[in-house]
Amino acid sequence: MTVSQAGLTVEWLGYATARIEWPDGTVAYTDPGRYGVLTGEWTPGDFEGARHHPPASDYHAQDADVVVVTHAHHYDPHGIERVASEDATIVVYDGVSADDTGRSVASVDALDYDVRRVECGDEPTVSGVAVESVPAETAPDEPGGTSSHPPGFGCGFVLTHGDTAVFYPGDSDALAAHRDLDPEVFLAPISRRITMGETEAVDLAERLDPELVVPVHYNTFERLAGDSRLFACDVASRGIPVALDE
Repeated sequence: MTVSQAGLTVEWLGYATARIEWPDGTVAYTDPGRYGVLTGEWTPGDFEGARHHPPASDYHAQDADVVVVTHAHHYDPHGIERVASEDATIVVYDGVSADDTGRSVASVDALDYDVRRVECGDEPTVSGVAVESVPAETAPDEPGGTSSHPPGFGCGFVLTHGDTAVFYPGDSDALAAHRDLDPEVFLAPISRRITMGETEAVDLAERLDPELVVPVHYNTFERLAGDSRLFACDVASRGIPVALDE
């Protein structure tokens, strides 16, 4: 399914991968790949809510003008190859290293594309899209423990083209740095054990007051469980348009 808002379309392809197309045909992707969502290998698990997720497909569009990568957990060179056009620009958070992925993957420097490294606060314009990197981090996974997304490990992005800005936080809690953003579209991660979760994302959506909210990054596997129906109902009850792309 594809979600439309004032000529802009959003399609959640699974996990952290979303395709964004502006009315003039400019296309951007967030964090493409992993867990078989673009290769047809992903299958729903047996945990509650697992089927509330896009079906996997052998996706090989290669139509991206811009691809953004928020952090090492989401870095997948093969996923990038499936979505990026020959002339695509790959915008990668500066802290991303193949050594931090826990997988055997090619380095960022080996990608056969125009690659732009960014730090938080950078705002390069590529293919007509202003790509603003914003802070991302999560609280420790366990009380007194360490965070799987500490400060400096990754970022989120605001992608602006024409009059329309799309905010994708990456793997992050809702942060003070997010509260003053002004996006038309909010791609909300709602996997409560990894990202901000449903309640926190609803509160941030109310603060941002976008024209559309689309939840992403949930139910790919059990640790990413999120209640999209509850989230959508809560967002809608606050007068904010929301769409599920499952």
